[in-house]
Amino acid sequence: MRKRCFFLSICFIILSCNSENNRDFESYLFKLNCSELENAIIEYQTKIYVENEERISHGDSVYVCVCSKNINDSICRFILSPVTNIADLKFEMPFYICIVNKHPVFFTAYSVHPNYFINPPFFSMQDKDLAKLAKKFFPKEINDMNTKKKKTYLYEPANMYLTFKYDSLIGKRFQRGACIDHIPVVLDGREVFL
Repeated sequence: MRKRCFFLSICFIILSCNSENNRDFESYLFKLNCSELENAIIEYQTKIYVENEERISHGDSVYVCVCSKNINDSICRFILSPVTNIADLKFEMPFYICIVNKHPVFFTAYSVHPNYFINPPFFSMQDKDLAKLAKKFFPKEINDMNTKKKKTYLYEPANMYLTFKYDSLIGKRFQRGACIDHIPVVLDGREVFL
C-alpha cells in the first residue's frame, strides 16, 4: 500500500508541474539510475527500431513503454513494449518520461494492474491535453488523421520481461503476451513462474 501511495504522490507531483506557462514535457524528465535497465531498454529500442525501420523512415513514431510491477518485497518486473500511436500511450497514463539513448521512454504502472480495464484508473486526461501530447510525440499520425490518410498497421512484437531481485537482474525474456502474465525465472536454483 505504501508503494502505491508513493507512486500516486509522484504522479500528482508530475501532473501538478504542468502549468499554463510551462507545458514543455522536458521540464519534468526523470533520469534513469539503473544501468542494467538502461542497457535493456537500449537493446529493446534497437530491436523495435529495426523492425519498424520502414515506418520510421516515413516519419511514423515508435517509442518504448516500460511498465513496472512489484511481485513481492524483493522482486519487481519491468515489461518493455512498443508504443506506436497515441491510443497506446493513452492506456499507459499516467506516465513519466526518461530519455534513454536520446529517445523518450514512457514509464508507467497502470497497464500491469489486472483490473485496469474493469475499474477506471485514478487519473484521466482531457482531450485537449491528449491532443497536445499527440502533436508532440505523434505529429505524422495527427497529420495523417487530418488529411484522411489513416493507415492501420498490425504490429505485435515480443515484449521484453525483466525481473529484478533487489537491484540485480535475475531474468530477461522476450515473448508476446500481456503485462500481467507470469514469466518463468530461475530463483534459488529452481524455475518458478512469477
